[in-house]
Amino acid sequence: LACMTPAPDSEQRWFSLGFPIFRWMMRKAMNINAASAEKAKTAVLGILDSIEANAHGEFLIGDTLTIADVTFAALTAPLVLPETYGSSLPSYKDLPQKAKDMTDEFRSNLAGQRVLRLYREHRQTDHC
Repeated sequence: LACMTPAPDSEQRWFSLGFPIFRWMMRKAMNINAASAEKAKTAVLGILDSIEANAHGEFLIGDTLTIADVTFAALTAPLVLPETYGSSLPSYKDLPQKAKDMTDEFRSNLAGQRVLRLYREHRQTDHC
């Protein structure tokens, strides 16, 4: 796994200039608004609850860490922002309050707690 390096300054400048336009285009094209965001959050929490209801103990399948656990943790990491993720994710402390509140909701979910534990107990962070 390669360590992340920041994008070149020129790319960061272009992205920061274009981001407001891209954000507006994506919100418009994907019909992203407060109601659709709440509906999506409810759906994701339902999926997390379903996964947790079908888990078998400490791991999703069996008595040891499997690719199912690794995949689930990787896909769920952007929701719970584990400290030991190993790549660039926003820092919880730097989030706006509304984003912190949503992250807290995902973290308090049993499946979210599972993901945080998997990263805490099974993620090696000394590779960089």
